[in-house]
Amino acid sequence: MVKDLEQYVSSVKDDFKQKELDYLGLTPDDKQHDQILTFFCKLYEGIEHGRLTVGGDRGDIFIKHFCDSLQPLLLFGFGKESRMLDLDCEAGFPTIPTAIFRPDMQIVSLAEAEQGQFLREVIEACELTNVTVVDKVPGKKKFDYVVQRSNKTLQDLTRRARGVVRAEGRIYSFMTDNFHEELSEITMNKEEEGVSVVEIIDYDIADKVQDLNLVAFELYR
Repeated sequence: MVKDLEQYVSSVKDDFKQKELDYLGLTPDDKQHDQILTFFCKLYEGIEHGRLTVGGDRGDIFIKHFCDSLQPLLLFGFGKESRMLDLDCEAGFPTIPTAIFRPDMQIVSLAEAEQGQFLREVIEACELTNVTVVDKVPGKKKFDYVVQRSNKTLQDLTRRARGVVRAEGRIYSFMTDNFHEELSEITMNKEEEGVSVVEIIDYDIADKVQDLNLVAFELYR
Protein backbone atom coordinates (compact mmCIF):
# COMPACT_ATOMS: atom_id res chain seq x y z
CA MET A 1 0.00 0.00 0.00
CA VAL A 2 1.32 3.43 -0.97
CA LYS A 3 1.94 5.40 2.24
CA ASP A 4 -0.05 8.45 1.09
CA LEU A 5 -3.14 6.24 0.76
CA GLU A 6 -3.06 4.77 4.27
CA GLN A 7 -5.45 7.44 5.58
CA TYR A 8 -8.22 5.94 3.41
CA VAL A 9 -7.74 2.29 4.37
CA SER A 10 -10.17 2.28 7.30
CA SER A 11 -13.01 3.79 5.24
CA VAL A 12 -12.32 1.45 2.34
CA LYS A 13 -12.39 -1.62 4.58
CA ASP A 14 -15.73 -0.47 6.00
CA ASP A 15 -17.17 -0.22 2.47
CA PHE A 16 -15.59 -3.43 1.12
CA LYS A 17 -18.29 -6.10 0.86
CA GLN A 18 -16.83 -9.56 0.42
CA LYS A 19 -20.29 -11.11 0.68
CA GLU A 20 -21.29 -9.38 -2.55
CA LEU A 21 -18.26 -10.86 -4.30
CA ASP A 22 -19.16 -14.25 -2.83
CA TYR A 23 -22.65 -13.83 -4.25
CA LEU A 24 -21.08 -13.20 -7.66
CA GLY A 25 -18.92 -16.30 -7.27
CA LEU A 26 -15.67 -14.34 -6.88
CA THR A 27 -13.11 -14.98 -4.16
CA PRO A 28 -10.11 -12.66 -4.49
CA ASP A 29 -6.73 -14.03 -3.45
CA ASP A 30 -4.48 -11.95 -1.19
CA LYS A 31 -2.94 -10.03 -4.08
CA GLN A 32 -6.32 -9.25 -5.64
CA HIS A 33 -7.71 -8.23 -2.26
CA ASP A 34 -4.85 -5.76 -1.81
CA GLN A 35 -5.35 -4.45 -5.35
CA ILE A 36 -9.04 -3.82 -4.69
CA LEU A 37 -8.27 -1.94 -1.47
CA THR A 38 -5.57 0.11 -3.21
CA PHE A 39 -7.90 0.96 -6.09
CA PHE A 40 -10.55 2.19 -3.68
CA CYS A 41 -8.03 4.22 -1.71
CA LYS A 42 -7.09 5.93 -4.98
CA LEU A 43 -10.77 6.46 -5.75
CA TYR A 44 -11.48 8.02 -2.37
CA GLU A 45 -8.40 10.20 -2.69
CA GLY A 46 -9.52 11.36 -6.14
CA ILE A 47 -13.03 12.14 -4.94
CA GLU A 48 -11.76 14.01 -1.88
CA HIS A 49 -9.44 16.17 -4.01
CA GLY A 50 -12.11 16.86 -6.62
CA ARG A 51 -10.36 14.94 -9.40
CA LEU A 52 -13.14 12.40 -9.84
CA THR A 53 -16.91 12.32 -9.83
CA VAL A 54 -18.48 8.94 -9.15
CA GLY A 55 -22.26 8.63 -9.10
CA GLY A 56 -23.97 7.76 -5.81
CA ASP A 57 -22.80 7.81 -2.20
CA ARG A 58 -19.21 6.80 -1.54
CA GLY A 59 -20.34 3.81 0.50
CA ASP A 60 -22.29 2.46 -2.48
CA ILE A 61 -19.44 2.59 -5.00
CA PHE A 62 -18.37 -0.99 -4.32
CA ILE A 63 -21.74 -2.44 -5.32
CA LYS A 64 -22.99 0.15 -7.82
CA HIS A 65 -19.75 0.47 -9.75
CA PHE A 66 -17.20 -2.23 -8.87
CA CYS A 67 -19.56 -5.21 -8.82
CA ASP A 68 -21.61 -3.80 -11.68
CA SER A 69 -18.49 -3.40 -13.82
CA LEU A 70 -17.84 -7.14 -13.59
CA GLN A 71 -21.17 -8.13 -15.13
CA PRO A 72 -20.00 -8.56 -18.76
CA LEU A 73 -17.24 -10.88 -17.52
CA LEU A 74 -19.62 -12.85 -15.30
CA LEU A 75 -22.71 -12.97 -17.51
CA PHE A 76 -21.13 -13.37 -20.94
CA GLY A 77 -17.66 -14.70 -20.12
CA PHE A 78 -14.34 -13.60 -21.58
CA GLY A 79 -11.97 -16.01 -23.33
CA LYS A 80 -8.56 -16.86 -21.90
CA GLU A 81 -5.82 -14.36 -22.80
CA SER A 82 -8.34 -12.28 -24.76
CA ARG A 83 -8.09 -8.59 -25.61
CA MET A 84 -10.61 -5.99 -24.41
CA LEU A 85 -11.07 -2.33 -25.29
CA ASP A 86 -12.81 -0.16 -22.70
CA LEU A 87 -14.29 2.86 -24.48
CA ASP A 88 -14.49 6.05 -22.41
CA CYS A 89 -13.32 4.57 -19.12
CA GLU A 90 -14.52 6.66 -16.17
CA ALA A 91 -12.98 6.44 -12.68
CA GLY A 92 -11.36 3.14 -13.64
CA PHE A 93 -14.60 1.29 -14.38
CA PRO A 94 -14.85 -1.32 -15.83
CA THR A 95 -11.14 -1.57 -16.69
CA ILE A 96 -9.67 -1.99 -13.19
CA PRO A 97 -12.13 -4.56 -11.75
CA THR A 98 -11.78 -6.66 -14.91
CA ALA A 99 -7.98 -6.38 -14.90
CA ILE A 100 -7.78 -7.44 -11.25
CA PHE A 101 -9.85 -10.58 -11.69
CA ARG A 102 -8.51 -11.46 -15.15
CA PRO A 103 -4.75 -10.87 -15.13
CA ASP A 104 -4.46 -13.09 -18.22
CA MET A 105 -6.36 -10.57 -20.34
CA GLN A 106 -4.85 -7.57 -22.11
CA ILE A 107 -6.98 -4.46 -21.63
CA VAL A 108 -6.70 -1.20 -23.52
CA SER A 109 -8.52 1.66 -21.83
CA LEU A 110 -9.58 4.78 -23.72
CA ALA A 111 -9.72 7.73 -21.34
CA GLU A 112 -9.63 11.51 -21.52
CA ALA A 113 -6.64 13.40 -20.09
CA GLU A 114 -7.58 13.63 -16.38
CA GLN A 115 -9.17 10.18 -16.35
CA GLY A 116 -6.13 8.78 -18.13
CA GLN A 117 -3.76 10.22 -15.54
CA PHE A 118 -5.85 8.73 -12.74
CA LEU A 119 -5.83 5.35 -14.47
CA ARG A 120 -2.05 5.38 -14.84
CA GLU A 121 -1.69 6.14 -11.13
CA VAL A 122 -4.02 3.25 -10.25
CA ILE A 123 -2.16 0.88 -12.57
CA GLU A 124 1.14 1.78 -10.89
CA ALA A 125 -0.25 1.63 -7.34
CA CYS A 126 -1.97 -1.72 -7.96
CA GLU A 127 1.02 -3.10 -9.90
CA LEU A 128 -1.20 -4.10 -12.81
CA THR A 129 0.72 -5.26 -15.88
CA ASN A 130 -2.19 -5.98 -18.22
CA VAL A 131 -3.63 -2.49 -18.80
CA THR A 132 -2.63 0.12 -21.37
CA VAL A 133 -4.14 3.63 -21.36
CA VAL A 134 -4.73 5.46 -24.66
CA ASP A 135 -6.35 8.76 -25.63
CA LYS A 136 -7.81 7.69 -28.97
CA VAL A 137 -9.36 4.54 -30.41
CA PRO A 138 -6.57 2.25 -31.68
CA GLY A 139 -6.67 2.05 -35.45
CA LYS A 140 -4.96 -1.25 -36.23
CA LYS A 141 -5.17 -3.82 -33.46
CA LYS A 142 -8.37 -5.83 -33.21
CA PHE A 143 -10.13 -6.72 -29.96
CA ASP A 144 -12.13 -9.73 -28.85
CA TYR A 145 -14.40 -7.49 -26.77
CA VAL A 146 -15.28 -3.80 -26.78
CA VAL A 147 -17.09 -2.55 -23.68
CA GLN A 148 -18.85 0.71 -22.86
CA ARG A 149 -19.98 1.86 -19.41
CA SER A 150 -20.50 5.55 -20.05
CA ASN A 151 -23.47 7.79 -20.82
CA LYS A 152 -22.80 7.85 -24.54
CA THR A 153 -25.38 6.29 -26.85
CA LEU A 154 -25.42 2.73 -28.12
CA GLN A 155 -24.97 4.11 -31.63
CA ASP A 156 -21.84 5.98 -30.56
CA LEU A 157 -20.46 2.75 -29.10
CA THR A 158 -21.22 0.49 -32.04
CA ARG A 159 -20.03 2.95 -34.68
CA ARG A 160 -16.67 3.33 -32.96
CA ALA A 161 -16.36 -0.32 -31.99
CA ARG A 162 -17.23 -2.03 -35.27
CA GLY A 163 -13.91 -1.03 -36.83
CA VAL A 164 -11.76 -2.46 -34.04
CA VAL A 165 -13.62 -5.60 -32.94
CA ARG A 166 -12.63 -8.95 -34.41
CA ALA A 167 -14.97 -10.60 -36.90
CA GLU A 168 -16.13 -13.07 -34.23
CA GLY A 169 -15.84 -10.58 -31.37
CA ARG A 170 -18.50 -9.00 -29.21
CA ILE A 171 -19.48 -5.44 -28.32
CA TYR A 172 -21.01 -4.99 -24.86
CA SER A 173 -22.87 -2.04 -23.43
CA PHE A 174 -24.38 -1.28 -20.07
CA MET A 175 -27.63 0.68 -19.90
CA THR A 176 -27.70 4.15 -21.44
CA ASP A 177 -30.13 6.99 -20.72
CA ASN A 178 -32.35 5.98 -23.65
CA PHE A 179 -31.37 2.33 -23.80
CA HIS A 180 -34.55 0.81 -25.20
CA GLU A 181 -35.12 3.51 -27.82
CA GLU A 182 -31.52 3.30 -29.01
CA LEU A 183 -31.67 -0.49 -29.09
CA SER A 184 -34.85 -0.42 -31.16
CA GLU A 185 -33.29 1.97 -33.67
CA ILE A 186 -30.21 -0.24 -34.09
CA THR A 187 -32.37 -3.35 -34.48
CA MET A 188 -34.44 -1.72 -37.22
CA ASN A 189 -31.34 -0.45 -39.03
CA LYS A 190 -28.84 -3.24 -38.36
CA GLU A 191 -27.58 -3.41 -41.95
CA GLU A 192 -26.85 0.32 -41.99
CA GLU A 193 -25.43 0.29 -38.45
CA GLY A 194 -23.26 -2.73 -39.22
CA VAL A 195 -24.16 -4.60 -36.03
CA SER A 196 -26.92 -6.85 -34.76
CA VAL A 197 -28.08 -7.78 -31.26
CA VAL A 198 -26.88 -11.15 -29.96
CA GLU A 199 -28.37 -11.12 -26.47
CA ILE A 200 -29.88 -8.85 -23.83
CA ILE A 201 -29.56 -9.81 -20.16
CA ASP A 202 -31.52 -8.33 -17.25
CA TYR A 203 -29.78 -8.35 -13.88
CA ASP A 204 -29.83 -7.03 -10.31
CA ILE A 205 -27.05 -6.59 -7.75
CA ALA A 206 -28.13 -6.89 -4.12
CA ASP A 207 -30.74 -4.26 -3.25
CA LYS A 208 -28.69 -1.37 -4.60
CA VAL A 209 -28.76 -1.98 -8.36
CA GLN A 210 -31.93 -3.35 -9.88
CA ASP A 211 -33.63 -3.69 -13.26
CA LEU A 212 -30.48 -3.15 -15.29
CA ASN A 213 -29.59 -4.49 -18.73
CA LEU A 214 -26.54 -5.57 -20.65
CA VAL A 215 -26.62 -5.92 -24.42
CA ALA A 216 -24.24 -7.86 -26.62
CA PHE A 217 -23.74 -6.94 -30.28
CA GLU A 218 -21.91 -8.70 -33.08
CA LEU A 219 -20.89 -7.47 -36.50
CA TYR A 220 -23.76 -7.74 -38.96
CA ARG A 221 -23.29 -10.47 -41.54
